[in-house]
Amino acid sequence: MDRRTFLKSTGAAAAAGTAAAVPARAETPAALAVSRGARELTLATVWPLDTPVYGDSVVRLTRRIEAATEGRCRITPVAVCDNGLAAVTRGAADLYHGSEHFHLEAEPALAYFAALPGPFGFDAASCQAWLIAGGGQMLWDDLGADLGVKPLMAGHTGPSVGLWLKRPISENTAFAGLRLNVLGLAGRVLAALGGEPRALPPSELTVALAEGRLDGAEWAGPTASLAVGLHRSAKHVVPRAFTPAGSSYTLAIRRELWEALPSSDRAVFEACTAEEVRISLAEATAHRRIAWRAAAEQHGVTLDTRRLRQPPSFVEATAEAVAAVARSSSKARRIDASYRAFAAATRGTHRRIMADQVS
Repeated sequence: MDRRTFLKSTGAAAAAGTAAAVPARAETPAALAVSRGARELTLATVWPLDTPVYGDSVVRLTRRIEAATEGRCRITPVAVCDNGLAAVTRGAADLYHGSEHFHLEAEPALAYFAALPGPFGFDAASCQAWLIAGGGQMLWDDLGADLGVKPLMAGHTGPSVGLWLKRPISENTAFAGLRLNVLGLAGRVLAALGGEPRALPPSELTVALAEGRLDGAEWAGPTASLAVGLHRSAKHVVPRAFTPAGSSYTLAIRRELWEALPSSDRAVFEACTAEEVRISLAEATAHRRIAWRAAAEQHGVTLDTRRLRQPPSFVEATAEAVAAVARSSSKARRIDASYRAFAAATRGTHRRIMADQVS
């Protein structure tokens, strides 16, 4: 489904236009910037720029940074890849935008800054609070320094990411043998339950479902999922499955570049990414119920509004996946301790408390 058609048909176009308003590239004083020696930066992204919602976010964020720096930083997406960190590390890009889920082979502890699965994941508000007020950003910066980047939270899916399935399931034990596209630690949980995790880039999901190479996919939110056509092959959806709290995505800047930027431009990057988190959550909130209704009423999608039941095997597999990451390094252990302490301290508003699985 074309995203503009979807928004128009649901009456959300006006709200989307207001929430997502961004400075147009034509307003960026490029000529003045060139005379001042603009930085021409390259961005690796997991999202093709025409990907509804997430490609839009990339364009909106980069234009806002260009405008706010008065053209001192001009950002050009140069590659669509599922490993932006590797692209930056080998010098193929100056920045990357995407999910840290794709970088766990390089550093497993990055999972804490994307999303933990099941009952252990922070929702968007708790994630922001941990990063800003709970010491999470300092720990992320320390981890990023080892990887050669400065990371910033740059958006969030909101809750109800959605597991789209070609046939319905009723219990977690039914995951045995299913080939599901799930990201990050959720893949380890699925493997422990007898499933076969896949981690395909967004551009391949619809085709893989149609060709029978996937039995289902947990990806994005309902608006983006409808727009790329997951509903054509997957007619059964569990709105809250492996990652019920949703997932964050990241803008990361090559460390040497970050350190060379004047403090004013660093502040621009921080302010613009924070603004994009706000906009992404506003869009997710505004469109989520409308999109699920459209999926059911216009496309014959069956929604199971209950959370997947979580028998002991699911909880144990999830806890072990998180514990294994915490055991992977001293920095991972510090991050895990901070995350669990913050969850426990804020349990009045955040009920997903980390189990004490790490000795």
